[in-house]
Amino acid sequence: MFYPAFRGPGHGIWKRTGYRTYDASSLAFITFNGALTQTQKITQKIDLDDDRDSFTVTDASVQFYDPTGNLVRTGCANAAGKRFE
Repeated sequence: MFYPAFRGPGHGIWKRTGYRTYDASSLAFITFNGALTQTQKITQKIDLDDDRDSFTVTDASVQFYDPTGNLVRTGCANAAGKRFE
């Protein structure tokens, strides 16, 4: 749920936690009229499927911070992805 703003690309890291499992964390900047209004941090647990061409995320949290670093809201999410050719 975004107001007319621009969310830049998220950048982050994946850390292997087990066989085909990873913890990932990413950060993105949200701007309005060129000014930073919020940062978005997503933390998630990723499970690669047996075919290694797809993954699922069943546990993800999202935090939004104002430009001074104060937490303004939180949320949860899930995701799925598939490699395309």
